[in-house]
Amino acid sequence: PGAAQAAAPIAAQRVIPARLTAYQTPSSRGRVAYTLSQGQQVFPTGGRSGVWMEVDDENGNRGWVNSTQVSGR
Repeated sequence: PGAAQAAAPIAAQRVIPARLTAYQTPSSRGRVAYTLSQGQQVFPTGGRSGVWMEVDDENGNRGWVNSTQVSGR
């Protein structure tokens, strides 16, 4: 692949429209990893499981969020 393609991010950053819980596994039955505040940015890692999307927050914390509850930017 070309340099531009190799340097491209996996996915665009996302913005949390309302308070949201990130889980350690792709399930709301999993252990809570951390809580995101409205307006906080997350960065998808490329991990997906159904509607669940693995993300890193602005501080480098990793967790799973329901992709229907975040907005693209």
